[in-house]
Amino acid sequence: MDDHSGSGAYRLGLSPARLLLFSVGYLLSVIVGERAYGSLAVPSPFWFPDSVLLCALLLTPRTGWIALLANAAGVRVIASAVPGTPFWFLLTTVSVDLLKGVVAAWWLQRTLGRTIRLNTLHELVVFFGIAAAAVPMLSALLVAPARIALGDRFWPSVSGWFMGDAVAQVVVTPALLYWCRGGYKGLRGRVREAVLVMAGLLAIHYLVHDHMITSSPLVLYTPVPFLIWAAVRLHPFGAANVIGLVAAAGMFRAVNAPGGFLTGSPGEVVLSLQLFLLVVAIPVLALAVVTAQRESDWKQLQVLLDAAPVSILMAPDGSGRRIIANKAAYALHGVPPGSNLTVDGSAGASQPFRLTRAGVEIPPHDLPLRRSARLGKPVTGEIITIERADGTERHLHGNAAPLYDDYGVVRGAVGAFQDITEIRLAEEALRESEARFRLVADNAPVLIWMSAPDGRRVYFNRRWLDFRGRTFEAEAGHGWEDGLHPDDRPKYVDACDRAFAAGSTIDVEYRLLRADGRYRWVMDCGVRRLDAAGEFSGYIGSCVDITERKAADGHLRELSGRLIDAQERARARLARDLHDDLGQRMTLMQLSIARFARSTEGLSLEAHRQLHAILQVVEKITVDIQGLSHSLHPSTLDSLGLVTALRSVCREFGEHSRLNVRFSYQEVPRDVAPETCLSLFRVAQEALTNVVKHSGVGEATLDLSCDGDSLTLVVSDSGVGFDLDRTDQIGAPGLGLSSMRERLFLVGGELHVSSTLGRGASVRAMVRVRPDAKPADPPDVATEASAR
Repeated sequence: MDDHSGSGAYRLGLSPARLLLFSVGYLLSVIVGERAYGSLAVPSPFWFPDSVLLCALLLTPRTGWIALLANAAGVRVIASAVPGTPFWFLLTTVSVDLLKGVVAAWWLQRTLGRTIRLNTLHELVVFFGIAAAAVPMLSALLVAPARIALGDRFWPSVSGWFMGDAVAQVVVTPALLYWCRGGYKGLRGRVREAVLVMAGLLAIHYLVHDHMITSSPLVLYTPVPFLIWAAVRLHPFGAANVIGLVAAAGMFRAVNAPGGFLTGSPGEVVLSLQLFLLVVAIPVLALAVVTAQRESDWKQLQVLLDAAPVSILMAPDGSGRRIIANKAAYALHGVPPGSNLTVDGSAGASQPFRLTRAGVEIPPHDLPLRRSARLGKPVTGEIITIERADGTERHLHGNAAPLYDDYGVVRGAVGAFQDITEIRLAEEALRESEARFRLVADNAPVLIWMSAPDGRRVYFNRRWLDFRGRTFEAEAGHGWEDGLHPDDRPKYVDACDRAFAAGSTIDVEYRLLRADGRYRWVMDCGVRRLDAAGEFSGYIGSCVDITERKAADGHLRELSGRLIDAQERARARLARDLHDDLGQRMTLMQLSIARFARSTEGLSLEAHRQLHAILQVVEKITVDIQGLSHSLHPSTLDSLGLVTALRSVCREFGEHSRLNVRFSYQEVPRDVAPETCLSLFRVAQEALTNVVKHSGVGEATLDLSCDGDSLTLVVSDSGVGFDLDRTDQIGAPGLGLSSMRERLFLVGGELHVSSTLGRGASVRAMVRVRPDAKPADPPDVATEASAR
């Protein structure tokens, strides 16, 4: 079977039943060709067996060709030939016929592909050139010596053989192929026409040919009108079968009742019939194929146009009195398919729609298609509104272009229009939404801005422009950055760069120049904007003036600093009183009890034991007082310096809390300010206390280093860690971060905390060795900005 053939077509295969069918058909064709008309001297007008064999080869895979050829050879030998045919001549002609069929089938498939349908003019021309011209001529030259051996002359033998093969391939083979390829399906809806054509041909044959109304050779062409009818209306299948009917009628006439224009010797009669069939069949088949191809192209174009989501209209003539369209256009106008869409009244009743432009009905002569046809040039950018009978409106946007005939004369116009109703509604909704947004944004008590994907500011609300005292043109792009405080610009740029890189929010505080020439602190928060497709389209943010809050924070920090300073002074005084007063008196009491125990004689053993117990209690109280005094204010910090004090506190945590602290330091100067030493000492105490309480591990590291005028203290552990964001939100209860920040702020330092759940925590304190100046920004603000 040919895998490329149509699914609905009848196809030959290699099954025994199909081979038997081929054998029967081939046998009948041999009988018709040899017995009905033909002799050893005058061959048949067209050789049926060649057509049957070629069709079978074209419809069968090449692996089955051998079986077909073997069956064909057997049929030819069994059927024998016309009386008087030598056996050697029979073998020669059979061999040439089989070779001819194989060569033609192979050549056609090599040129046109495995599936040959004869549905295009190209296929038909190639088929005629190979199967009806080249191969018959080669076979005629090949068999000519055998005909000469029988006594025939060279040219008559060659021409007779060639004409018989050529006419068969032109008249019979196309009809067989169209039948096998399911060409009869194309006659659906046109069966009556086919019957009328066949009846007309039979009537002509009966009246003109059988009764010979006239003997003029022109009578031979009386079937031509019916052949043209078949070619135009019945597709190639109908035309090929009508040609076959004409050929059969002509052959029947030549055999049974020669006369009129079929007179003369048998050879002349055959030649006349062959020439008639070639002259008529080739152009009729070509016309049928071209007509069917154009009809098929038009149907495909119609399907394509109907599938198009836009309205396509065409005015076949310049007057515009008839306008056809695709399904989308009919549906858009609210009329049945096939209606005439003209609006000039020539369609009869008035149309159930009006065409308007900007609310005014468009005159018929000013419609895009008519205007384009009248002016002879395209009309572009037309916007038309269709007011339908049901009260709805549809808005169209499109173009029209003139149509030209073969001589370059305008013969009509075509237009394509897109339904933009939803787009218009969306634009109106967008404009309304933008108006609402601007109304809300301009009256919001905050400064609102919007940026493009590259960071350029493209929108500011009215409050922003009033705050800055500048126009939008001056602020747009990066112009607004002229109002950034020079000291805050690096911080803002860094925050934006990190937000853009990470796809996160912008959250930063900076000073912005107000219209009165004063800098105001603002808190700026920006979030990502996404378009309808989910693509990043920039940031939208708002700024809140926090100058008063900053001032309040400053006052609170100043008060906090005073409280811490007062606390430290009170602790120092209490530690001094405990050490110098109560500690000394407890020491004196301890010495007095010891002297009393040594100088008193005659006391019982129990009395001595009680005195010893009292002495131990006094000694423990003395040690506790010394420890309390040291915890309130370490004396080693004042006398021996920061390094010794930190080493002492590490040792104390190891003794009392079983925390192994690895302490390291390098290049720590001796002239560190006392207040700086105290702040770092308290941060170390608080951080190590957090390790003991929260880390869940027994090890920590404490590192003290100096880089120029910067002194850095780092306390870290590898414990459970904590969520830094959540800790910032809830105020870090129990961690003492606020206290550490406040202490460092008093000496111009900063605190940075980093932690990850399950990976420990790190506290980094950075101060100047000599805090001669306080920082401009509160340290917690710098910490928050860098943490983000």
